[in-house]
Formats: sequence, structure tokens, C-alpha cells
Amino acid sequence: LESRLQRLDGVAEAGVHFVTASALVRWDGARCDRDRIAACVGEAGYRLIERHDLGETAARLAAATRMLAYRQAIALFFGMFAMGAAWILYAEPDLDRASAWWIAFASGVMALPVLTFGGATMFRMGVRSVALRTASIDLLLGLSTLGTVALSLANLVRGEPNVYFDAAAMLVTLRLAGQLIETRVRANATAALQSIEELAPEFARRVDEDQAVPIAALAIGDRVIVDAGAVVTIDGMIERGASMVDRALLTGESGGCRAGRCIGCTGCCRCCARRCGSCTGKSVGRSLYRDRPLHQLQRVHADQRQDVRLRRQ
Repeated sequence: LESRLQRLDGVAEAGVHFVTASALVRWDGARCDRDRIAACVGEAGYRLIERHDLGETAARLAAATRMLAYRQAIALFFGMFAMGAAWILYAEPDLDRASAWWIAFASGVMALPVLTFGGATMFRMGVRSVALRTASIDLLLGLSTLGTVALSLANLVRGEPNVYFDAAAMLVTLRLAGQLIETRVRANATAALQSIEELAPEFARRVDEDQAVPIAALAIGDRVIVDAGAVVTIDGMIERGASMVDRALLTGESGGCRAGRCIGCTGCCRCCARRCGSCTGKSVGRSLYRDRPLHQLQRVHADQRQDVRLRRQ
């Protein structure tokens, strides 16, 4: 999807965020519009919807995780019996032909729920890959599974007990396991983003004002007070004071200093806003676009009589 968006005429930048299933697209309004972008997204097998907040995304991922776990349980249960029947054939190659045929048939019956219920999503995504003329893991596994089943059915029709339904069930089960792990990783990442978002304060205190104002009301050029132990609400220049700021909120690493709604100030500072709202370092960091600039605070000792300024990396 990302490559398709980038190839659109008039699109300057396009990036798809895996965790939140969202995309950031910058385009020239004279050469491209929302309808063309929506059509491109539709051709890739997706659709544009109103952006969900992290809570809704977490709920959707939790539901998807439960459904995948249910499919995985079904695949494991019936796949075990399909493989057990196949193991009898492998262990007893001298079994009479009639008995071996019925055991092979039973293996196919046990694999049927795995292929139909467990593998439904894999086959559907494989068909979508064909429509998009791209090779995906679902397409490759789907073709392998269907080929294995087709060969096994052909052998059964000829009266031969050489079947491979156990291999087909194993492919579907392993694919479900991969999807379950992937969805849980996304759910955990979304939960981490929710925790970061909850750390952001809703209000800031302007210089020479007694009452705090909502962060949405801040504008570029406003001067705010950041007390010791408070969370930095803006990206900007520190005009007075010195403080060490924990940058773990942006980088995951403790120590050092960064601006943009970081936490752990050790001194009171007065800051002039250069970025506010969704343009702060915290929000930019959450979008996971590595090409965006981050800003670093440099601590200056008081006896040097210099301001603490933001330096672009």
C-alpha cells in the first residue's frame, strides 16, 4: 500500500504505520486529491475510514486477538487428529490397503475444519494478492496448502492411501500462530502508546498568568512555565532556567535530555513555544517517522550565564 501511494502523481510523501493501521500522506492539491487517494487505497484491498483513537484501536486488536486464538485452538485440536492418523500410516507401511485408505480418509476429515475455518483468512488474503498482482506470504502458503490437498484427494480417488492432509493442516496452523503473534505485538505496542499519551498533561501555565490553559489553546510564541518534575508540554526554546529532562518518553532510553512533552525536569524553566499540539516531539515520536527532526536540550551551568537552547540534531 505504501509503495502504491508513493507512486501516485502529486504525492510527495506517504508512509503507512503498521501498529495503528494508519497512513500519513502529503500531496499537491493541484495534482492529487482525497478521492484519488481513496481509490488507490481501495485498489490495494483496503478502505479509508475515520481515524480511530488509540482506545478504539486497542479494542479492535483485542477482538482480533481473541478470534485468532479461537481459530488457533480449533486448528490445533483437529490438526492433532489429522496428524495422528497420518502417523499411523507412516509407522505401519505394511497395513492392508483398505484399512490404510480409511485412515487416510479420516485424516482428511480431521483436516477439514483446519482448512476451512482456520485457513479462511489466509486463502482470502491470497486471493487478494492475486488481484493486486503481488506475491505475499498468504499467497505462497495458500498455493502450497491447496496443492497438498489436491494431490491427497487425487490419491484418495485412485484408492491410494498416500495423503498429506497433515502437512496442509500444519501450514495453516503455523500461519495462524504467526498472525496471532503479530496481532499481540501490535496490541502491546498500542498499549504502550496509550501509556505514553496518558502521561501528556492537558493544561499548561503561561508566563504571568495564574490559571492554566488547555494545551490546545497554546500558540507559537507563547511562553510557558515548566516546573521541576513537570512534563514539558511544547517544543521550544528555553529562555530562562536550566533543567535535565528524561528523554525516555521519546527514545525508550533513560538519561540525556529532550524536549517535547518529556518528563522529569529537575529545575523550573521558562520556555517559548516553537511547536505545539500534534507538532510536538512527543506526537512526532509517536508517529514513528524517523525522518522528522528531534530536538535536544543542552544543560548549561549557571556560572556560564548562558541560555539553555534547543539544538537541531
